[in-house]
Amino acid sequence: MNEKLLITANYRPFTKNFYHAERFLSDRLTQNHYDIFGNNLDKENIYIVHIGNDTQKPFGILVGNGVSSLNYLSSASGCRIFPLYRYENGVRVENITDWALALFQKHYEKITSFEKDVIFGVIEKLDIFHYVYAVLHQPEYRQKYEQNLKREFPRVPLYADFWKYAAAGEKLMDLHLHYESPQKITSLKRDVIFTPLQRKDIDLEVFKASKAGKKKKTGDTDKEVSKVASTFTVYPILKIRDGNIEIDELTTLLNVPAQALAYKLGNRSAIEWILDQYKPYKSDDKTIQEKFNTYNFAEYKEQVIDLLQKVCWVSMETMKIVGEL
Repeated sequence: MNEKLLITANYRPFTKNFYHAERFLSDRLTQNHYDIFGNNLDKENIYIVHIGNDTQKPFGILVGNGVSSLNYLSSASGCRIFPLYRYENGVRVENITDWALALFQKHYEKITSFEKDVIFGVIEKLDIFHYVYAVLHQPEYRQKYEQNLKREFPRVPLYADFWKYAAAGEKLMDLHLHYESPQKITSLKRDVIFTPLQRKDIDLEVFKASKAGKKKKTGDTDKEVSKVASTFTVYPILKIRDGNIEIDELTTLLNVPAQALAYKLGNRSAIEWILDQYKPYKSDDKTIQEKFNTYNFAEYKEQVIDLLQKVCWVSMETMKIVGEL
């Protein structure tokens, strides 16, 4: 395996996988990937991805900055990607047309917007990209054009306050791109950032003993019961129930804010996407079960809890920004 071809790819929302990007051995890579990220898939770019034609799922979008799966937001209908740039013969080209730029500049040329006593300047293409991202999050827009969004490309209205939406879109992109380490809160203590989730653990030894006690029968020795306890496996649950996240039989994250669960990407919340990706799935193939089914959730448990805490915070901030639109 060529380690230089091992890249990090966006597999599902807020979930990344390693991918071996061998061009001639992968049926997943298309010319679009190289147009967006260059011949070595290493060029800088960001994109807006949304669920394709799917009349069964609500509209959903997310920003990304690396190679993503076709089914990033939808396992059935696939997704469409709208990048900020494209690459032609290694040269970066703006993907927002000059025509679109001229349209926005002409429409808003007589409108001045203020924020903290600062007058915004001339609209640029990146501003339009931010504006579009915010508009596609706007609740009234999604409700009004719900059926259209399931069947065709989104159409972007020209709302009165361009800069309000452009600023909101920039904040949303920053949140969604840097969810693993939100830049603007790195100076805060962990407990301050993640107070919405309170962890409740059951003592492992007590848990083992209680499980072993249930298995004790007449004639069993204490040694046999102890052996059962020491080999007992804690199975993951990974479900949301009554406002709590049940990680496994030992650990529950309590009192998840309703606002965090309200942030939806299609028909699931961002938190539910994460839970689904870390559930163990058993193959029906016996060879795979014996030789390749080595996934052990216990090895990823703390990583998952940390990710859930971060995405919970990002979800709440997202809903706050969206609510101001």
